[in-house]
Amino acid sequence: MDLYLTAFARAISTLGNEIALVALMLRLHDHGGWAVAALLAAGTMPMVLLAPLIGTLVDRYDSRTLIVTSSVGQAVTCATLAFASHPATVLALVTVNAIGSAITGPTFGALIRHMSDKVARANSLQQSANTAAVLSGPALGGLLAGVDTQLPLLVDAATFLALALTGLTIKARRRPHPQNHSRDSVSILFTDRPLAASTGLQLLLILVGETVNVAEVFLVRDTFQASATAYGLLSTTFVAGSLLGMLLAAKLDTTSRILRTLPLASVAMTTAIAAAGLSPSLAGVFALFVLAGAAAGVMGVTAATLVILRTPDHLMGRVQAMLNGMTRTAGIASLGLGALLTGLFTPSTVFVLAGTAGLVATAATIPLFKTARAHTETG
Repeated sequence: MDLYLTAFARAISTLGNEIALVALMLRLHDHGGWAVAALLAAGTMPMVLLAPLIGTLVDRYDSRTLIVTSSVGQAVTCATLAFASHPATVLALVTVNAIGSAITGPTFGALIRHMSDKVARANSLQQSANTAAVLSGPALGGLLAGVDTQLPLLVDAATFLALALTGLTIKARRRPHPQNHSRDSVSILFTDRPLAASTGLQLLLILVGETVNVAEVFLVRDTFQASATAYGLLSTTFVAGSLLGMLLAAKLDTTSRILRTLPLASVAMTTAIAAAGLSPSLAGVFALFVLAGAAAGVMGVTAATLVILRTPDHLMGRVQAMLNGMTRTAGIASLGLGALLTGLFTPSTVFVLAGTAGLVATAATIPLFKTARAHTETG
């Protein structure tokens, strides 16, 4: 029961965040591109810069206390945001809200093994519920913002109160681990062989693969001369594909299965990205985005499951926070690389380069996966 209640509450909170983001983007639109970029950075940087501190908090303090305190704080922040208009005030409040999310994310992640012994199914449920919320959030946010610009933020505040109530309701609870194991939390991601293979592949794929996020709009609008609606639908297609992949990954529940699946899913995703750059039609790109999204969904669930299977409970908060910080850092670097490549090459070429680089990265990590599998199967 805890698992389903948590998945529902987190999905509702994610929906609230997506709704609020639309309203805030519209609010800062008239202040220029730098204001919008700063808004996106404010929602991301706390997870990157505060990862060690947040991981320590998650492991040292009771999970219920962290969830309730952070969620109530976020509710107050969002309610205040509803009436904020100056860009500096908005950015400061968004940063505070992001700190709360950076705390509750690893806290809920560390609770999964306390809520279910079927870790893969639990991760599949949590991630697919969040993805469904991401799919519906922007449209609902635009609708609510059209009625009243303050309403989306107040709705988001209400979802955080619901999340706090969930923290009080669920029986699963993770007790504090006061010992300091900060170095162990970082090293395990690179010394545990299965985690090292998975982490290395994830970071490389994010760095080279997400460059297409910048080129995507130019591929649709310039290369294929398609409408803004087509661009929106293409992004939705990838997310829908990832939802399918997350559901398919629910039975990949052992280290051995995961180590066999991750490289295969990576090959499927990166091949689809490269092929999208070679596709003569937009319809072909849509089909390839479904495949790429499905493969990405499988990778997301299996990688998260592997972390839970391989990480000792007393390090779980630190490991989750550090991994979140590293992947976000790679994502930020990827956007910069994508902007550079898009300025130098055609959108189609960027897709081909990104997919090819992803295949090379996958090939480079194959020895790590083979060693990890051999180590797991023999001992």
